[in-house]
Amino acid sequence: MNKNILFFCAIALLTFTMQSQSCDYYWRDYNGMIPDDAFPGGKDKDGNDIYIGQIYVHCYGLCIGPIFPGRREVEFYCWGTNRVTNVIKILCTQRPDDLKWLTTNYSTFHLHTINKNLVIGGYDGKAEQVHNYYIGRIGYDGMVQIGTADSLTAQTVYFYFLHNNKEFYRIQTYESIHNPDLYNPVILDPSNVVIVNRCCFSIITSNHHIDINDNDVYIGQAYIHGHGLYVGQIIPGETEIAVPCYGVKKTNYLIKILCTKHKENFSWLKTNAATFQTDTIDRHAVIGGYDHVNNNGVLHVGRVMHQGMLKFGNIASYSVDTVWFYFPHKDKEQRSGSYQVLIYNKREP
Repeated sequence: MNKNILFFCAIALLTFTMQSQSCDYYWRDYNGMIPDDAFPGGKDKDGNDIYIGQIYVHCYGLCIGPIFPGRREVEFYCWGTNRVTNVIKILCTQRPDDLKWLTTNYSTFHLHTINKNLVIGGYDGKAEQVHNYYIGRIGYDGMVQIGTADSLTAQTVYFYFLHNNKEFYRIQTYESIHNPDLYNPVILDPSNVVIVNRCCFSIITSNHHIDINDNDVYIGQAYIHGHGLYVGQIIPGETEIAVPCYGVKKTNYLIKILCTKHKENFSWLKTNAATFQTDTIDRHAVIGGYDHVNNNGVLHVGRVMHQGMLKFGNIASYSVDTVWFYFPHKDKEQRSGSYQVLIYNKREP
């Protein structure tokens, strides 16, 4: 089984008032192996578990589809039929009994889910109005079908899925996944009340992860429409993140934060643009994003000190010869040839 315990935990809005609370669900990178803590979404015709995948699709967003054990490829519906083998995550939890399926339908979804902590499965980045995808399922053809509950409008939330190369859309009755015990309003100020998915914020930090004012800083991943997934810096109290992405792009939604319950398994490795590919031989460098412009490839998590401040950003490791590190500073994209890369040190159980 895949022992990689790294994950990006999706949150509705960045807030750092819940650091002591434990994780309830999270997304791990999927590479063809089912992690021990993967959450099963149902059974196939032979009684085998089917799992829930989150897939990045360029210019479309983060989509939802079924993961079958032993299959690297995921087939799913997202503005039509899609098949991919990379940039896939799998839904995981250490408390599967806390996640429940709620029966609902297209016209009453928003009423049925009042005060319920729905699991956000992805985002529609192609529609004129970017919005959440929620995880849905139905029983069809003797097995569970995993797909998308599309929350584009307040009046109708239809369910969509793909089965045997056939697209099924605008399904009216289905189930959606939620945690009934996690309705937690968090008051940021008297005029702003938000609901936050409870996540693990005991992330990869040390006394070196501070800014010039001795404030903690965190590692974030942001979806930038038309470009991909990029690494940036999360500052407590700020809801916007800046990422290096062909210049500096800023966003205050579609953000994830890097989490782990075993920070002792991680370390930072000094490297540079000329020796990155050899320095990381037989090492597990942490993937932080994906540059889809010209289908460049994966980006690793890096950091550097710049003008007295710690900066997180993208290592453009898709380059074979010269691997630069990019980070934002004062609204400009900066480049460095010397930096540190985040390494996951695999440990035997």
